[in-house]
Amino acid sequence: MKATLHALSFVLVCLVAYYIAIVSQMKEELSVEKHSEGSHSSQEDHSPSPAPVEEPEEPVESLQDVENVPDQDSANVPDQDVANAPGQDAANVPDQDGTNVPDQDGTNALGAAPAEVPEAQEEETQQPHPLARGWGEDIDWVETYEEALRMSKTSKKPLMVIHHRESCPICKDLKAAFSGHEEIQRMAKEEFVMFNLMHETKDSNLAPDGYYVPRIIFVDPAMVVRSDITRPGKKYMYSYTDNDMQQLLDNMKKVKIPLNLPEL
Repeated sequence: MKATLHALSFVLVCLVAYYIAIVSQMKEELSVEKHSEGSHSSQEDHSPSPAPVEEPEEPVESLQDVENVPDQDSANVPDQDVANAPGQDAANVPDQDGTNVPDQDGTNALGAAPAEVPEAQEEETQQPHPLARGWGEDIDWVETYEEALRMSKTSKKPLMVIHHRESCPICKDLKAAFSGHEEIQRMAKEEFVMFNLMHETKDSNLAPDGYYVPRIIFVDPAMVVRSDITRPGKKYMYSYTDNDMQQLLDNMKKVKIPLNLPEL
């Protein structure tokens, strides 16, 4: 009987020990799991947040896929819908026939200023007359004495013939005074047929008192040399200097009065 009790007691002790061991092991496992979860949570709370990853922009395949594509010069290129980037002035838009319409600041659709039209194309520049030789760039000079006589007869304007030389200093001074006198230039342009030459003609009537320079002779529309119109009191009656502009102007006005020729 005692032996049986001892056996039962031993079994009970073993069962209690086994139960205590299992409970202890379960407590340790629960403690380990809680510690692991707390550590993981703490690491997640203190770890830095990863930076957002920017997705690369899709490449622009054509101007039809976007509204505006800035080029290297930052100029706007309008698409087919003619939309411009916000905050910028409206760019020029090609019209239906493909021509560029300049905007308010004079730039075209590509942002470049339109080519300027040369002034020579807008208005023909008046070139100096090739026969002027410095006596008046605006005067319509004739080329030959024969042509001058025909024009004088046709237009009913008197003819002024100026003999001069490039090497003559008096001629140079007279030329400067002649070309700079406004009234003489006006009358020569509007009321006279003008002819200047640097050689003598075959008409000896143009040298009433000899061959010298400078020498100015008038011929009326009736093709008569006006030898009566001179520079009084001088040895060379048809010579003028730069100081004789008033005398020359008076003679120009005098030759405008028709010469009364005797009836035949």
